[in-house]
Amino acid sequence: MMKRRALIISAFFLMSGMQLAYAQDRPSGAPVEVASVVREAVEKKVTLTGTVNPQTRSVVASEVEGLVKQMLVDEGDFVKEGEQIAELGASIYQLQLEEAEAARKETEQRYLQARADLKRSEELVAKGFVAEKQLTDDRFNSEALQKKLHQHEAEIARLKDLLGKTRIFAPFSGTIAKKHTEVGQWVDKGGAVVTLIDLSRVRVRVFVPERHIPRVKVGQEASVTADALAGQSFPAVIDAIIAEGDPKARVFPVKFEVENREYRLKSGMLARVTFATGFSRKVLTVPKDALVSRGEASVVFTVESGTAKEVRVQVNDYHGDRAEIKGSIRAGDPVVIRGNERLRDGQPVLVLPDKGQT
Repeated sequence: MMKRRALIISAFFLMSGMQLAYAQDRPSGAPVEVASVVREAVEKKVTLTGTVNPQTRSVVASEVEGLVKQMLVDEGDFVKEGEQIAELGASIYQLQLEEAEAARKETEQRYLQARADLKRSEELVAKGFVAEKQLTDDRFNSEALQKKLHQHEAEIARLKDLLGKTRIFAPFSGTIAKKHTEVGQWVDKGGAVVTLIDLSRVRVRVFVPERHIPRVKVGQEASVTADALAGQSFPAVIDAIIAEGDPKARVFPVKFEVENREYRLKSGMLARVTFATGFSRKVLTVPKDALVSRGEASVVFTVESGTAKEVRVQVNDYHGDRAEIKGSIRAGDPVVIRGNERLRDGQPVLVLPDKGQT
């Protein structure tokens, strides 16, 4: 029994010694990954405010007058191109069409008879049985009836067109922004029925100071944010630069086009447009992952002799996945980009091998 206890005690001290040796050989410090602070040229950007407007806005009007029989849409409804919006009473046009078709039928019968009379006169004149004047009169009568038949057909086509226009359709896909009439109301020719807006793409119009105008161009990329959407960013491009500016304020209207597939941007929203002005400057940048929040402030951790050093920085802007910073830091300094969430100033660190981050 004593021998067995001695063996257990010996094994315990042996294992403790091995663990101590392993702990002494293992590198100390929190494992981190680092990247270098870089001084690079970036374009200066400006942010201006504007208002979101639909790509297309149309007051859909009636091409004929009449009493509104049906309103098939309401404000806020989305309609597709060609979808029916409203219908006017068509009884007056229907009656006129029936009268015109009856008149055409009568004229058609008279024309067929006149053609037969003309043919008979041609045969009798050829045989010398009737005078030439009879042939002339029959030919004139046939031609007159033919012209009158064409007039009836034109009138019928006109009335059919008017009859078709009593049904009003969406000229493009969009949202009903406003109704201008209701069932039972009289609409004059050219009277407004609804206001239709297309928000699949929107435009933001801003006034750009003249000093920036020579360096902006159509097709230039930009970004748009809306306060109402918690600052969500939308890619945009310059769609138009208006050549006439305000001579007092020295600003020029510039239109930015924004794709709005999910229809999140609404007409009338306040928008902020950010775009490059063509000027470049040298700044210090670090990967966004190097930034750590300390309340309202931002810090980065540099590494000096295996120790983390906390440096407070000012973030001036973002350029893609990099942040433009200012503070007591220099180009080439290593900053922690992984493992910095729980670091403390002065804490020992172990820098892991580079994985290609820059």
